[in-house]
Amino acid sequence: MEKRIDKSYTDFISEMYYDPSIALKPNESLTRNVTFQVTDSCDLNCLYCYQQNKGKRFMSKETARKAVDLLFKMYYDDDSEFINKKTKAIILDFIGGEPLLAIDIIDYVCTYFVKKCLELNHPWLYTWRASMTTNGTHYFSDGVQNFLKKFGDNISFSITIDGPKEIHDSCRVHKDGRGNFDEAYAAMKHYNANYKSELGTKVTIAPENLKEINRIVNFFIGEGIKIIHANCVFEEKWNLEQAQIFYKELKLMADTLLKLNDETTVSLFTEKHFGPLPETENKPYCGGAGKMLAFDPDGKAYPCVRYMESSLGKDIEPLVIGSVDGLFVKKEEQNIKLMLDSIDRRTESDDECYYCPIASGCSYCVAYNYQSGGLPIRRNKNICLMHKARSLANVYYWNKWYKQNNIKSTFYMHLPKEDAVEIIGEDEYNMLVELSK
Repeated sequence: MEKRIDKSYTDFISEMYYDPSIALKPNESLTRNVTFQVTDSCDLNCLYCYQQNKGKRFMSKETARKAVDLLFKMYYDDDSEFINKKTKAIILDFIGGEPLLAIDIIDYVCTYFVKKCLELNHPWLYTWRASMTTNGTHYFSDGVQNFLKKFGDNISFSITIDGPKEIHDSCRVHKDGRGNFDEAYAAMKHYNANYKSELGTKVTIAPENLKEINRIVNFFIGEGIKIIHANCVFEEKWNLEQAQIFYKELKLMADTLLKLNDETTVSLFTEKHFGPLPETENKPYCGGAGKMLAFDPDGKAYPCVRYMESSLGKDIEPLVIGSVDGLFVKKEEQNIKLMLDSIDRRTESDDECYYCPIASGCSYCVAYNYQSGGLPIRRNKNICLMHKARSLANVYYWNKWYKQNNIKSTFYMHLPKEDAVEIIGEDEYNMLVELSK
């Protein structure tokens, strides 16, 4: 029996164009994610939003056009590690603020991009994709609906819903305090009823909803959502008590998913993670180390949106690497490139992280490393305890799943006993050991 998995577009492209003769340099990729911050304005005031310095800026059509032109220029010049002739696909990622406030610019970018592909007979015409996540407040506008009908087959579309109404409305509110659930829910129902592509979902796990995450997932299951994405916020310094709660919630979630037996997938459970990494596996985890490109509304370029002033605030210097007119032109921009190119798993990890027995799958944000510690290579460990708890829950889920489906396999528990017992206790640890036999 084959387990349903949520395959990323990057993985899809890598498989499509797999060729051992294509020699990729450390910072090259077959797929590139290019972010357009079409506006830094938003009509909500969500409690856990990482963008704490929003404004009222909107990207102009001239700036958008120059950004698209730059992508094609890099391809044909073939002298950039970011985009060159090896770049087989492009993901145009639109963010805000609330991106749909600038639907006219999003529509313009996609239309102009396709026009350029047609004029140049460019292969990206068949491999490009647009991606965006919205709060749903402007979903029913004529501009948004026309855009979805126009580019629906090329869009990865997500509407942020944090679960049942009372949970969602406790975190995601208008500036006057009104909850946003009714708008987001109506948008979700309409999208699922009218468009072919599967609606993306994302559960943001914060201290405010930690004890509710199993209830949140059950809400999505009840709504017929088959692939549920979830992650813990990076900015929170998670503690031991929270890790203990996290494990209990994940175990309840595992029992629910086992009853459904592959009807639904939750990203918190993944078969390929939670073991040690060989020393030869030295690539950085985060795309903010030179794998992504982001343009702000004024056309300045960054390695990721999290390096922008709208994310960092006014007290930390944004990490600018150029503009829509060109990347790494100025000396200081070239120095930033040298710094980004130097980032790998060894340089960004102390011995505890590098030799961690469950290093695989440990998520972190390079830009938040920069924000919290002053350097992208000064790895923030806020997520450590939650990753440990998640690894233990995956031992429970996968070994149960193997047995349930008569698969002769074992999901090994690599976390040392002393670390595991601290989170789940001796009896629970012994149960997981038995499951792993």
